[in-house]
Amino acid sequence: MIRSLLLLALLFLGSGYGLATLPANETLFRVLNEGAAGLPASLWTTLTNLGATSVAVALLVAVTPWTMRPLWLAALAAFPTTLVVHSLKKAVAAPRPAAVLDPHQIVWFDLLPKSGAFPSGHTATAVVLGGALLCGLVVRRDRFASRQRTLPPARIWLVGAGVVFLVSAIAFSRIAVGAHWPSDVIGGLGAGLFGLTVAAFLIRRFPEPSPQTTRFLLVGGLATAAYAPFDHAIYPSGAALVWVVALAAWVGAIRRLGGQ
Repeated sequence: MIRSLLLLALLFLGSGYGLATLPANETLFRVLNEGAAGLPASLWTTLTNLGATSVAVALLVAVTPWTMRPLWLAALAAFPTTLVVHSLKKAVAAPRPAAVLDPHQIVWFDLLPKSGAFPSGHTATAVVLGGALLCGLVVRRDRFASRQRTLPPARIWLVGAGVVFLVSAIAFSRIAVGAHWPSDVIGGLGAGLFGLTVAAFLIRRFPEPSPQTTRFLLVGGLATAAYAPFDHAIYPSGAALVWVVALAAWVGAIRRLGGQ
């Protein structure tokens, strides 16, 4: 599994970098960016906000209160993912659509960054978020099994498909809001998968965080949730859900800390 994840990560990174050198990258961006304009701006900005690191962490704390494993997996994936994303951004130094095209040629909302295109950090974060949520689903399934109960397979597939759809929607939103080329999004998928590969390797050796680490992660989750609505990367027109997620994370983290 780990080898397959690594190969898939390298495939996405290589494909994204290759697409960035082709004229088709700009053509595809125009088609997808203009096509997305048919749906409300608040939909795309809400989705893209879920790819901000602070919001993704808050969401994990909010929706997986029954286990620390998803947050632990995300924490293990955070450093390698960040390292790949920022190393490639500096090494490739690719301009974003707004630095190449006239702003009037782009459908964009709220923010219009011009540098650090490849790979997409929001997309990489979304992949790690998706992996952590799927991890939580596996923990849920195993807990049902330990109680001689069965989590319906249809529910497992439905939730799993929902997570994949969410990650895909967040990734696509980066094109919809005019922030990234398709090549950046493909590269972001690779960067996130690389981080999950490292995390999957480490979690086999350290399957559960220590009590001290658990407390640190929960306190860190509280702090991150408090910061999320004020994160400079947040798109204002999609900020309503960020506040909801942040408040839910506070409730979940405080209850978990109180139960320790």
